Amino acid sequence: MISDAPGNKWEPDVFRDVVVWGDYRNDNWDIYGYNLTTNNEFAIATGPAYQRSVAIYGNTVAYENWRSSENQGVGIYNLITQEHAYHPTPRDCEWLKGEFRP
Repeated sequence: MISDAPGNKWEPDVFRDVVVWGDYRNDNWDIYGYNLTTNNEFAIATGPAYQRSVAIYGNTVAYENWRSSENQGVGIYNLITQEHAYHPTPRDCEWLKGEFRP
């Protein structure tokens, strides 16, 4: 078992030895990860709004980040540096034509 925390788990993704997923343990959607080599669970994004639709590749985790009902964007987390970045909503990027999945 990857996580025995209460709440639903949603849309896991795996790259090498790291599993990431959406997690509803705190009464809203957050992003958590688990390192299969070290057997360590860790929080990636926990905020007052919700974070979901997570994907991982290499040392980069991307997820949909809703800071409010009007403020949606893409959150980026670097597993090595543990730094976060935020990018504006895809609907503001006309070249995406409404198609996006982190």
